[in-house]
Amino acid sequence: MNSVGEPAVGDVRAYRARRGEPLAQVIVVRYGVKTPRRVLVRFVEDEFEGRQNWVPPARLKALWHDVDAYMARERRRDAVVGASLAYDAPEESAASIVFDLLMDSGLATLGYNATRGVVKIHDVEGLAAFLDLDPVDLRADPLSFEEDGDLIAPWSVTYTIARRAAERDPHAILRHVEREEAQARRETVFGTSYPKRAQSKTWDVSPETCAQVDEEHGKPVRVLLREWCGQEAVDLRGELVELRKEVARLAALAQSALDAMRRDGHIREADRLEGEFGPVGGRSRPH
Repeated sequence: MNSVGEPAVGDVRAYRARRGEPLAQVIVVRYGVKTPRRVLVRFVEDEFEGRQNWVPPARLKALWHDVDAYMARERRRDAVVGASLAYDAPEESAASIVFDLLMDSGLATLGYNATRGVVKIHDVEGLAAFLDLDPVDLRADPLSFEEDGDLIAPWSVTYTIARRAAERDPHAILRHVEREEAQARRETVFGTSYPKRAQSKTWDVSPETCAQVDEEHGKPVRVLLREWCGQEAVDLRGELVELRKEVARLAALAQSALDAMRRDGHIREADRLEGEFGPVGGRSRPH
């Protein structure tokens, strides 16, 4: 994006066609009338011999007199992005899940694609209070910098935020892990399918492929999320799951006993027991 607003005719701007190329000095000549929008620019340096090109406005990165400040900001951004993990690392996927489930976007947002792993903190004090951290912890990485009122921080800070958030609300994360695990089990048995673009047909994925994808990508993320939540929360969640299973088993057993009593003619006694202890398993008694 441009560091300033829309280019005006006569502006002297810094132009770049693609990432990694040097900035070139150009003068804005006029706007075009077609869609998508284009701007006619004239290159200033002698090596271009007065060349003119129609270019997208987004390629005009900054006013030329601000080019040094723009390049300094770009170097800061590059350093922050460069501190991220390898593409498709399970840690970044896990952090993304935590942010999606737990993070108020008014406090912080997580970057993606070119800014993956980078966190933009909109309210340092508010985020620190939400996580029960010292604001200094969020400013600890020397690569962090402030821009337009936000703190832009690298992966080390993203990791601190994600892990702390998971520790503070582990059950929301563990519920997500359980759902993902259940879906993965289904897909390793039955496979899955996805709609093809612009077609009514589907793209079928075999159970074997689903199992391989889950082993390589899904399972490592779930392992990390459980680790971030802490062993105590994982154990408690497991106990709750087992307790619910046992309650459901006992409810089914009690309902079976009540049904048997009614079949044997002990309707009044069955109704009395059900009235005293309430409907078993949420069922209302038959009439």
